[in-house]
Amino acid sequence: KKSDKKRWWHSPAKATENLRSRSVILVHGCYQNKNLWFSPHHKDLIDQLLDKGYDVWLMEHRGHGLSPVNQSYDHNTLEDYAQYDIPAVNDFVTEQTNSKPHWIGYGEGAGSLLLSLASGSITENALSSVTGIGSPFLSIPMSRLPLSHILAQPFNRLQKNASRRGPESEPWALRKQLLKEGGWLTQRGSNLGIDLWQELISQNFPLRWLASPIDLNKLDEGLATLFASGKLDLLDCSLSWGALAPENVHTTMLDTRDVEHIFHLLTDKLEGFVQKNGLLLSGKTSTTI
Repeated sequence: KKSDKKRWWHSPAKATENLRSRSVILVHGCYQNKNLWFSPHHKDLIDQLLDKGYDVWLMEHRGHGLSPVNQSYDHNTLEDYAQYDIPAVNDFVTEQTNSKPHWIGYGEGAGSLLLSLASGSITENALSSVTGIGSPFLSIPMSRLPLSHILAQPFNRLQKNASRRGPESEPWALRKQLLKEGGWLTQRGSNLGIDLWQELISQNFPLRWLASPIDLNKLDEGLATLFASGKLDLLDCSLSWGALAPENVHTTMLDTRDVEHIFHLLTDKLEGFVQKNGLLLSGKTSTTI
């Protein structure tokens, strides 16, 4: 029923206790909106998190879902999300809950979180953890070719309003930027003046990814580098990388067993973090740990 799913921005926890130390922000990837996380037929990831006592918040990128189209929408890039939108949402949820939220990002939503951390747009002590699902950056066969962002321009009009990846379109500037940074002759994060993966290796922040070790290179070589450096904790998933690809992920999220599997992997780590750091349901820190 529509009324059952009218959780456009914030889903407060069902439990009566103050669970402010357990806030979670979900953010979708390219070509998607908040509906990625919803299922009309069974308990979705949001329902399961609420039942577990988490305070759930949803972020939608500019011009996606209920988020309004900004004046310079055609010039939006993932760096804009990383520099301005991620920090603003994190500050707002922190202010409302008096706690540092956990983030769960899919696809480029997770990529924007990585860029935000690596560039210092959001500091390590401003949030509790980041968990990624799927490939963090747009990848197509020609993306490794030199000047691929220029070669792809003739196909821009065809791709703008029709995509197998999801219900939303994306500005050409964003796709051009992702193609350019994915080439052989550049590095991810160059638009922000950083080397994304090297910056993340230099940090000590709890990064997690829902993937098996054999699939990391298929998702992004940078993730494999982080894992090899001991800076990425894998939530070893029985789902193939194809099941979490943009064109298939919504079907996966409608499957009861797959969603339950994802939920248990995610919450086992979240619960472990809460216990490890002595966080109480009141949002205070235990003095006994």
